[in-house]
Amino acid sequence: MAQVWTDKISDLRITPLRRARRLVLEFFEKCAPPRHNIVSSFALKVIKITSLKGNRESKYINALSTRFLPADPLSEGERFLPTVIICAPKDIEILPYSLLSVVAHLSNGKNLFLLVPSDISQLVNKILNDLEIDAEVITDEALIKENLKDNKASIEKAARMQLLKLLSVISQESRQVLVVDGDTIFLKGRNWVLENKTAFPISQEFLPRHTNFSRQKLGLKSESGLGFVTHHQVVCKDCVEQIISRAGGIESLADKMQSAFGKTECWDDVYPSEWQFLGEFAMESDRHEVVPVRFANIGLNRELINLEFSRDLNRSKIQFELEKLEKSVPELYSISLHSYK
Repeated sequence: MAQVWTDKISDLRITPLRRARRLVLEFFEKCAPPRHNIVSSFALKVIKITSLKGNRESKYINALSTRFLPADPLSEGERFLPTVIICAPKDIEILPYSLLSVVAHLSNGKNLFLLVPSDISQLVNKILNDLEIDAEVITDEALIKENLKDNKASIEKAARMQLLKLLSVISQESRQVLVVDGDTIFLKGRNWVLENKTAFPISQEFLPRHTNFSRQKLGLKSESGLGFVTHHQVVCKDCVEQIISRAGGIESLADKMQSAFGKTECWDDVYPSEWQFLGEFAMESDRHEVVPVRFANIGLNRELINLEFSRDLNRSKIQFELEKLEKSVPELYSISLHSYK
């Protein structure tokens, strides 16, 4: 994998310990089995047990254990679904790569939507035109105005982003929608849905404060011990509708989320995560069967990857770079270029 990441890594940004951790995780990624077996079943039990106890050590154990989950067990399932990409201004450089990777591996010409703030909507439309991609652009403001009575203009930014993802799903006609954060690049596809079974990537991180929100504010049991914060997920419309109903309506859910943000001083605080409570609700639903799958993702600072981020790149150039990246890391399904890494 050495050829994928840039060699110009500042020791001030990446410590030897973090670099060693990444190498270890990448090694285990390569060794992970491709299907259900005794090892993956045992790994799933380890994840649940360590996470449920709320131990800080679970984040280290889970980082290894998730590598041994099956990668693509729904062999005859639906591979392409209607997809919503959530793009913030900070992700605009990555968007051309994310878009083409989603078209190739997730949507394949099915309904594709981009949810963006109005101040970058024109730029996003230009990118779509330049890349010759057919997609509908929806603005954050229009979605909020349509669904929230007082528009929640003062709602905290993180709560607003989480609500927008929920609203983007219930505004769709499709029963199941792939929701994707715009800073993720997909390198492979999966079979996502087979009858009532849905593949859910399992995060390497599990935060008790996320499940505390699910228990205290949404009345979920939240006993799975699995982390669902993977920044992409198949979201069932009926799950979102039931969550909103359980919370007392969308206005009430917005208030619950808003009141919980900013309270993260302690390990056991209450802090919402839309990815987490969507996964937990699906786990507890009688209508859905969650199939845990390997995340197979590496989270990187975008400065550490050899991609020529530029708004004037053409489609063939971006596809060439993506294909090169896919061949370089065949064991990965996606790469997340988070701004906070």
